[in-house]
Amino acid sequence: MTFHIVVDSGCNLTDDLLDRYDISALSYRARLNGKEFLCYEKGRDHEKAAKDYYRAMREGADVATSLVNEEMVKEAVEPYLAEGQDVLFISISSGISGTYRQAMTASATFKEKYTAKLVPFDPLAASFGAGMLAIQAAIWRDEGKGIDEVFGLLEEMKWRVTQVFTVEDLSYLKKGGRISPLVAIVGTLLKVKPVLRGNDEGKIVIGSKVVGRKKAMNALVDLYASKAVNPQEQTLYIAHADCEEEALAVAKGMKERAGYKDLVIRQYDLCTGTHVGPGTIAVFFLSEHR
Repeated sequence: MTFHIVVDSGCNLTDDLLDRYDISALSYRARLNGKEFLCYEKGRDHEKAAKDYYRAMREGADVATSLVNEEMVKEAVEPYLAEGQDVLFISISSGISGTYRQAMTASATFKEKYTAKLVPFDPLAASFGAGMLAIQAAIWRDEGKGIDEVFGLLEEMKWRVTQVFTVEDLSYLKKGGRISPLVAIVGTLLKVKPVLRGNDEGKIVIGSKVVGRKKAMNALVDLYASKAVNPQEQTLYIAHADCEEEALAVAKGMKERAGYKDLVIRQYDLCTGTHVGPGTIAVFFLSEHR
C-alpha cells in the first residue's frame, strides 16, 4: 500500500517540487512588523514573496516565526489517515525546532483512532537538507517501497546530507542564539564571515571563519569539491535569501570544480530564512558523512 508524504514548509519545497513528487506541505507562520501570515501558501509566487520579505528584513523589519503545533499537524495529516493511508511526516530538525516533537505526540494520539499510521521523521536538517530527503522518499515510494522501508533508508541517508552555508549579516544568528553577541560584534567589525554547517545533533555550528564574502563563497565551493561523493551523479541543492547572482556564482564554481548532474536553486523558505537572514547562501549535497 502506498503512503502520503507531508513536509513542513521549512523543508524549502516550492509548488513545482511538491506537485512533481506528490508531497503536501504544512506551513509555519511568520510575523512581519506584527502582521501574521503563512510562510508557505499554495499558488503564491514564492520568488516574489521571498524577495519582498528579505527586502523588508534588510530595511529593519521586525520578524519572527511560530511553532507548528500538534493541532496543525493533525489537521494536515488526518484526511489521509481517515482514508486508510499511512503518512510520513518530515519536519525540520528537532535540534532547531519543536515541530518533530509535536508530530510524535500527534502520532501517539492517532494510534488509538486509526489503523493507518502517522510516522514522523527527524532529518536533523533544515531547508533543502530536509527537502532533499523528502524528494528521495517520494522517489522510493513511487518505486513501490513501503513506509517502513523508506523510513529505514532515510535514517541511513540523513547522516550523509551535508549542509553548509554562509550569511551576510551576523545579527540574525546572534538573535537566535547561534553565536554570542561578542562574536557577532567582533565578526562584523573585522568582516569575518563564518562558514556554518549542520552537525549530527541537527544544530547549527560554526565550521570555519574567513574574512570577506568572496572567501566565504569560495569556501562553500571548496567544501563541495572535497566532500561530495560522486558529484556528477548528484542533484545539488542551493537555497539563497535574495542573493541569486551570488548563489549562481557558487553553483558555477561547483560545476567547474566537481560537477553535478542536476541543480535545484530556490529562494530560502521564509521560516528558516528568518533565522539566518537575507544574503544567506546554503548548499546541500551528499557526502560520506555530514
